[in-house]
This record gives sequence, C-alpha cells and structure tokens, in this order.
Amino acid sequence: MLAILALTAVARPWQRVWVKPTSKVGVLRLESGTNAPLVFSGVAGVGQAAPILEQAAGPRDALFEMQARLVREISTIRDPTTIPILLRLLDLPRSWERLEILDAIRAINSPESVPSLVRMLDDPYPDNAFAAMQGLLELAGGGAIDWVPSLPEFRENPSYYAQRCRASWAAHEQQP
Repeated sequence: MLAILALTAVARPWQRVWVKPTSKVGVLRLESGTNAPLVFSGVAGVGQAAPILEQAAGPRDALFEMQARLVREISTIRDPTTIPILLRLLDLPRSWERLEILDAIRAINSPESVPSLVRMLDDPYPDNAFAAMQGLLELAGGGAIDWVPSLPEFRENPSYYAQRCRASWAAHEQQP
C-alpha cells in the first residue's frame, strides 16, 4: 500500500523548488493562484532531492512546468502495486497527461488495467486511444495482427479501430 503525502510548495519565478521524496507517491499542491493536486513519484530515490522547477516566466508557467515534470516522472513508474492509483489518474483533464499515464500502465502490463484500457479506446484524443489499443494488444500476447494500424492510420478513423480492438479483445477473452 502506498502512502499519500501532502506537500505544499509556493513557486515564485525566481525560486528553485525541490520536493524530497519521503514515500513512493505524494500529492503536491502548488499555491500560485490555483490549487491543482498532482502526483509525484520519488523516482530519484529516497533521500535524494528531485529538482521540480527552475526559473519560469510567471506563476502559471511555473505551474505548467511543474505539472509536466511531475507527469513525466509518473510515466516512469513500473511498480505493479501503483496500478490502482495510475488508473484513477487516467481521468486527468489534459490529453498529454493521460498519454503519459498510459505509458506507465502499458509498461506494467497488468490484467487489472483492462477495463480502463477499454474505456480509454473512446478517449477524444486519438493518440491516447491508440496507446490504449496497444496496451490491450500487448496484454493479449502481441504478435503480428493484420488489422492493426499505424498511428497516422489510426488517427484517420479512431472509432473504427477502437471497435476492432474491442472485438479482438472479446475474442481473446473467449479463448481457453
């Protein structure tokens, strides 16, 4: 079980903000006009300080930069015990955040992620739906599948390929 640690950091454009990981995952709240909860993974190692933010043009730029770095760190998580947390993060509002989370989920390759991957086939951002499709195909054993498109082909008709993936996954579940 992972501990959730609430940290508070006040980011000023001239400050360097450090978050010291004291647990595997912590929730970081940035107080700069918004109070957006973010998750930070202590990938740098316990006891090491991880640089999160250097100089930025203003508070909103600082917030965006911090969010981007945190989400990139989350995408490197490979611990299967984090799957429940990662699956909840698929509800983040920005498409690029969800794509980074999908990278972590795919790398863990856990059957526990199947319902969320199927749901992500309908993500309005085609790159996320494509990543979800790849995750499902990897869980099914991968290999050469004649109907699997390239990313540019998928972007042309994501709903068609999402449906093909659902049908393929259903057939895979029917196998003994």
